[in-house]
Amino acid sequence: MKTSEIPFNVNITYDENLNEVPKDFKDLKRGVDFLKVQFSKLDQESPQAAVMLGQIGSYLRILNDFDESRQTFTHALSILSKHKLPHIKMAIILRMALVDLSEKKYSPANKIFEDSLKELDHHNSEKFEKLRDFALFHLGRSKFFEGSYSEAKRFITESLELRLIKGDLEMIEHTKNALGIINKKSEN
Repeated sequence: MKTSEIPFNVNITYDENLNEVPKDFKDLKRGVDFLKVQFSKLDQESPQAAVMLGQIGSYLRILNDFDESRQTFTHALSILSKHKLPHIKMAIILRMALVDLSEKKYSPANKIFEDSLKELDHHNSEKFEKLRDFALFHLGRSKFFEGSYSEAKRFITESLELRLIKGDLEMIEHTKNALGIINKKSEN
């Protein structure tokens, strides 16, 4: 479901340490509850249900409910095992890696981001290519958390280049802000 279709402010931003934070914590919680109701109205084994679970899992992670987030992503992957939609499966796996990142488990998160980027090199499909900037951005965040600022800057700069091509203004703004944070941190 598009965020514009959710009657609550579920937008996120990044703090000065590149952590994802809700613009309105209470609204994000209400948004999750709203999405759970919408999910209950779907065919529980449909790809749309898996996609909605991916969205719910992401919001749960941002609300720091890592256990329920991981369970929600696992449920989404279970549904997707019955469908041939590898690009959606990869998107869910990448989102699930962000749970590791949020829990400061950088090595497993990095492996998923790096493996996904390698796999993307073998797919010549726009559906897959849409995931590249996401993987690069969050690999860059992980490197930032590890204190590898030059690597963080390299990955996030690559992400910005792709996002500029896409023209997604919100993602471009997030990415430029992340580069500013990295540059400021690496100067200190």
